[in-house]
Amino acid sequence: MFSLTQSIKTDSKSANQSTNRLLSLVEYLSEQPEPMRISDIAQGCGMNVSTVHRFLTALQARGYAVQDPENGRYSLTFKFCRIGNSIRARTDLREISLPYLHAIAQEFGDTVGLAIEYDMAVMYQETFPGPLRSGLSLNAAGGLGPLHATAAGKLFLSCYDARKLEQFLAIKGMPALTPATITSLPQLRKELLKIRVRGYASDHQESVSGAQEVAAPIKDFTNQVVAAITVRGPVSRMTEEYIQKHLPLLLESTAAISSRMGYEPQRESLPAYRR
Repeated sequence: MFSLTQSIKTDSKSANQSTNRLLSLVEYLSEQPEPMRISDIAQGCGMNVSTVHRFLTALQARGYAVQDPENGRYSLTFKFCRIGNSIRARTDLREISLPYLHAIAQEFGDTVGLAIEYDMAVMYQETFPGPLRSGLSLNAAGGLGPLHATAAGKLFLSCYDARKLEQFLAIKGMPALTPATITSLPQLRKELLKIRVRGYASDHQESVSGAQEVAAPIKDFTNQVVAAITVRGPVSRMTEEYIQKHLPLLLESTAAISSRMGYEPQRESLPAYRR
């Protein structure tokens, strides 16, 4: 006999599948450069036309989608932006990052910082000393650091295009802070390419003699680097072997924070619909 419990489970599974399909449709439409015909939407989403029509009708009724009366094509509305702005207004990157900063400080044993880019410089929003205090701490919250000579700064520079990099060099230059500081453009470009490939950055005594630093990026829903978590310690302890041993926690932490900020790595390279 088909029980009430089985019926509830079946209804729940069906509702979950329907919700997933609706969200897939919304995400798909959000990536398209122009309004689409319902048949093309159905093909792109892998759904039948009747299902897509039902979803679009519901979205229209709530003001989330609109149909062009002349060509019958559908697109999403800016009502989604209102939701996004509301979420962003209540999202505090520092508050989200705090528990991760504590955990990373304990893992590495050294000073950990949350950094953002400000006026072509690194600004530290928060710093925490680790249990193995070395005296090679990062700047206090609100302090600034150079982009070309810090791990976090080079992460931000790795997102610059050629024109913006030229502007940076014209405005800030690359002054030598230590004998190891990168001061030539070819060397900097080589370093930035390496960062793009491996997904994190290092500072080998480039900003402070005797200090080693490693930083990983935090990205948001625009798929852009908006902040970085950086760790600094003495070269005697922060060897390459030591960094590689503890690096997974740093990368997992920044990935988790990025997810909270709306970042989806698989969407960085998704092709847009073309007729």
